Amino acid sequence: MKRFLLSLVLAAAGIGMAQTSSAAVPGYPCHGCTLAQEEQAALTKPGLGVRFVYNFTNHRLRKFAVYLDSARATGAIDGVFVASEPMDFSRASPSGRDLYEMVVDPGMVPIFAAADRLWATDRSWFKQAQHRAELERVGQTPGTLGPRPFSPPDVAWDGPGSGEGRLFMQRLAFMLSSRSTTAQLGNGMAEALHDIGVALENVTIDVGTDGASVGATLADGPTKETLVEFCNSKGECIAAKLTTSKTGVKIEYAGATDAENVSYPSSAERTIERRWGPGGREAARDMGRFITTNRNGILNTGNVAANCGRTVLACSDAGTQYVCQMFCVH
Repeated sequence: MKRFLLSLVLAAAGIGMAQTSSAAVPGYPCHGCTLAQEEQAALTKPGLGVRFVYNFTNHRLRKFAVYLDSARATGAIDGVFVASEPMDFSRASPSGRDLYEMVVDPGMVPIFAAADRLWATDRSWFKQAQHRAELERVGQTPGTLGPRPFSPPDVAWDGPGSGEGRLFMQRLAFMLSSRSTTAQLGNGMAEALHDIGVALENVTIDVGTDGASVGATLADGPTKETLVEFCNSKGECIAAKLTTSKTGVKIEYAGATDAENVSYPSSAERTIERRWGPGGREAARDMGRFITTNRNGILNTGNVAANCGRTVLACSDAGTQYVCQMFCVH
């Protein structure tokens, strides 16, 4: 009987079936809020229909349906009980909107629990879309002289489709293929990507009138797309864009940088120019040596002083030989 009456409410309010599998159900934060403040947060968000309000401070997740108060005039909502609580018409807003509370879907319970834990242990996942992890945790490449950690300049030089670049992408794909292997990467990555990200893509939410929506969102939760830099002890990094989907975590190569955040070149670049800020002379020299070693060229270090404000490395074919030249721009 409750289910039948609830369907009448949704139909009279003009919501429910409009919120189908084409749109994820939104979740809005209200950290530290009272129960009344959580209801107000749900009521004041734009649009009609089902939405979640979550409160990490008080470890609480609630589900509401917002409708136009004009539906009450039809009599469809008289005597309706939701979660064993009667409707409270005293909180109707001046805009003619009202809400009632629904039972939280079982599939959302473990997702919220994971988000609640992650909020307590590593809040950075809720504030930024770029993170760092230890490159050594990804694993090793066979190497020519035996297994060794992946090298950011070699990965960049080969690119994601060949050589060490391909091996790195294959290894990273394996590490991110399951929650257990992703957990080995540390930094809350398994919770953010699998327990929350992938799970939100697949959870089924009841939106009434026998309708359902596959997927939900958390407004300030881990983003669908995350840039993760896998860095070694020297500060060199390999970046990958990670995107959560219904089938898992998709990976896209996003470049590699030295300790000064200057991008390493790929072998496809014939003309190369890189710039460093103050104190970048040694980094420029290291990159120049790397390029000329791979191209069997020569490096002219010039007279770049240690206190150079901006060091430039320019490399190109010089007729019979590949040449890299360093110079200082004041």
